Amino acid sequence: MIEATEREPSDRDMLRASLKEPARFGIVFDRHFRSVYRFLEGQVGATAAEDLAAETFTVAFAQRRTFDARRRDVRPWLFGIAINLLRNHRRAEVARRDLGVRQATREHRTIDEDPVHDRAVVTGEVMRVANALARMDNESRTLLLLVASMDFNIEQAAESLHISPAATRTRLWRARRQLRAELGASNEPTDESSSARNIRTEASKEEQ
Repeated sequence: MIEATEREPSDRDMLRASLKEPARFGIVFDRHFRSVYRFLEGQVGATAAEDLAAETFTVAFAQRRTFDARRRDVRPWLFGIAINLLRNHRRAEVARRDLGVRQATREHRTIDEDPVHDRAVVTGEVMRVANALARMDNESRTLLLLVASMDFNIEQAAESLHISPAATRTRLWRARRQLRAELGASNEPTDESSSARNIRTEASKEEQ
């Protein structure tokens, strides 16, 4: 007789169970905290990303009853929360800059972490991609990072951004065109991180 293998509980199962057993939410946290953190780190740096990622899961826990039970994947929902917090963070940063509290220094941060040496890869190519992203508008940069770094498809990105798939495709086409213009025509061979390579690849794609 062949024994049936136990299916790993889905994110949806864990969220539903956490309504009666809050500790079950810890499984969702363990599965997705790192990816949310890395997405935020690529935009605001390590220190702010840690705070925003923690706040993302605090909000998600408080709002877990609002998750659409028809879906199994919680990532678009979680990233939607993270993006809203990111927008609030940026508005606060603008207000602080206007008041002269501090200068914007995040634009020269690297966008990826070396998986072998556990440190930022500071190379000419990585900095070129990071600076190109920094010159883009926030919405375009966020969409490119969702697709290139987080491997979101159009539907997942649309859900996270709270816009239609059609609008997402149009915005992605414009973002790719903008990034190509920012990067220029240089094809010099250099070392580059996985995120930088993914983003360069994304910029070279045509509208599908």
